[in-house]
Amino acid sequence: MIIYQEAKRGGRRNFEIADKVYKTFRESCGMLKIKVEEPHFIELDREDDAEELEKALLSYMMAGSDSKFRHPKIAVCILDRETNYKMVKEVFSMY
Repeated sequence: MIIYQEAKRGGRRNFEIADKVYKTFRESCGMLKIKVEEPHFIELDREDDAEELEKALLSYMMAGSDSKFRHPKIAVCILDRETNYKMVKEVFSMY
């Protein structure tokens, strides 16, 4: 899964960054003969909102077709502000 904040007027185009991260990861894994599926992209309104992040994670983890709780194998968060890292890490650590 790749999580990013939606682009605001004049702000960074975080989806493009997230997509580039995925493409680079896929190319690198391809060289190692590792199969990579397209990730689930989550767009947040605010990257500094722990509650929104937690709801998005839970929504993903509970949305499986077999209704079983699923953990993402890899979660990447594209941050505009490094100061939000601690909060994101704390939310990720809960699951």
